[in-house]
Amino acid sequence: MAPADRADIIIDFAAVPLGSGVTLMNDAAAPYPSGGGGPAIPEIMRFQVTEPLSTRDPTTPPEQLALPPFEPIKPDAATKRRERVLTETTDRHDNPIHLQINGRFFFEPVDDFIRAGATEVWEYINTTGDAHPIHVHLVQFQLYDQQRFRAEDYARDYGRWLATGRPPGKKLELKRYLVGRPMPPAAQEQGWRDSFIALPQMVTRIIATYTPAPPIPGINGTATTYPADYIHHCHILEHEDNDMMRPWQLVR
Repeated sequence: MAPADRADIIIDFAAVPLGSGVTLMNDAAAPYPSGGGGPAIPEIMRFQVTEPLSTRDPTTPPEQLALPPFEPIKPDAATKRRERVLTETTDRHDNPIHLQINGRFFFEPVDDFIRAGATEVWEYINTTGDAHPIHVHLVQFQLYDQQRFRAEDYARDYGRWLATGRPPGKKLELKRYLVGRPMPPAAQEQGWRDSFIALPQMVTRIIATYTPAPPIPGINGTATTYPADYIHHCHILEHEDNDMMRPWQLVR
């Protein structure tokens, strides 16, 4: 799990003696996944088992839960694909200065316009050495697949393309840099999501149907007005502030 990730977890404390404590631990390398300098954060949460049961436990055992069926979204020939290139600029000591999506700063004009009701595949191309927890606002998506690519070669050629003013006729073809076959999402990555981990040297693809959120009385009680503004960003605070965050718009 990463910042912005959530999981529904059932914990059975029946075998824990009254008066005991249970600590949720973290053993992930920092920075994830390779480690090498981040602060250790071994303890996440402490449970104090101090209250006796007042009634019979009505909890349904996990193996008996009836979960709603999950239907994967399947792209077709009309499904548009959009590339999101994650890059990092470092100083002479290899410390990150700023990070970007598609070589843009957050304050630059919107250049992604998604038609309401359209199904799209977004390809997050991670050229950096870090894993980035990406959060896409106000849309539920599914992980489609992941695939390795020659990140160093791609980053070099992508930098040259940016430096020459992004000529449309010389835009990089991602397929020339891909390695091996796409891999399906792992078991813990399946299901509906609004965040995911973009691993280094990987292309991570998500798929979603982009529909406006329905009006909710007392929260967003009015219908969506177009264009509707949304963002997607890395959920590591230092990264989203410097500048791995971009706006996009939902249009009619």
